[in-house]
Amino acid sequence: MQVHKLITLKVEGEWPIPDNSPEGVSCPIFVEEQGQIDSIKVAVDIRHPFIGDLEVNLISPLDEIVNLHNRQGFNSDDLVKTFEGDVFAPFIGTDISGAWTLQVIDHATRDNGHLAGWTLEVNCFVEEAQIEPTILAETVILETTPMAVAEVPEIVAEEAAIEEMEIVAEVPEEEETDENEEEIEGDDDEIGVEEEEDEVEEGEEEEDDEVEEEEEKIVSEEMDENEPTEIVVTEMPTMEIVAETVADISEETEPVIVEPIVSETVAVENETIEPDDLRKIEGIGPKISQILNENGILTFAQLAAAPLENLQEILDTAGLSNHQPDTWSRQAEMAADGQWDELREWQDVLMGGVEQD
Repeated sequence: MQVHKLITLKVEGEWPIPDNSPEGVSCPIFVEEQGQIDSIKVAVDIRHPFIGDLEVNLISPLDEIVNLHNRQGFNSDDLVKTFEGDVFAPFIGTDISGAWTLQVIDHATRDNGHLAGWTLEVNCFVEEAQIEPTILAETVILETTPMAVAEVPEIVAEEAAIEEMEIVAEVPEEEETDENEEEIEGDDDEIGVEEEEDEVEEGEEEEDDEVEEEEEKIVSEEMDENEPTEIVVTEMPTMEIVAETVADISEETEPVIVEPIVSETVAVENETIEPDDLRKIEGIGPKISQILNENGILTFAQLAAAPLENLQEILDTAGLSNHQPDTWSRQAEMAADGQWDELREWQDVLMGGVEQD
């Protein structure tokens, strides 16, 4: 008996996509299970600054190729997308086992990118014996994140233990205080007896004074040791001390006068030029766009008016003589006039900004 089984496999990493290479980069996923394919989903994560240069294909274990992306998107950044549906019709009913390969090809130079990962999700028919009941149980455990749930009682237990320790620690402090008070009272009685003896025996007056001073010193030290217990009982004495300290500092500290920084404004006689995105011109990437801006070409209109020999000289100086700016001026003129539909149709037949024979 055959039943449905959902198989999801994912790879992550960083596979560089070679520029202007017909082979591109290939990343396989190996499927060990056997079964007939009912439906497929493929999610890709491709990091590239100009996805209009890219072609993406899925190759089955039988070397059958399905195209997923063919240079759409113009100069958009990154291709993070999930493909599903009729595009995978050639694979329906075939066996899933084997190596499934995602191929990414960059048909132009300049812009560099990489494949960050992809996911193959297949719903297929398999023999009932292949379904292991433990798989479903493991999935449920992972989704409920038992570690996060288990942390709650541990925290409560720790807090309860801390409170119990504090209560136990407070009891001996009170008993110790009572004992200290009894010792102090006993010391006071001894001092009283000694004073009576001093009245009778005047000759021993000096020695008794020394004894009294030593005993008073001991009593003072014992009272100092007991002072922290009294401070713990009072309500937040530390906050009051901090508040008084801050108040004293704020009163004694002289205010610091910070002079505002005045930026000079340069008057410009001409109107401010709003730069255009020159990367919309087929053949111009981020690097060349920056070089053109540094040479005073900021808008489509300025690029359209620039002589071809000047553009080639700028590229040669920047070490980019392999680029051909023959169509840039005409593309820029169409962009400046807002002829985007016509421009895109023309760019579909351009290769790196160059017309193909």
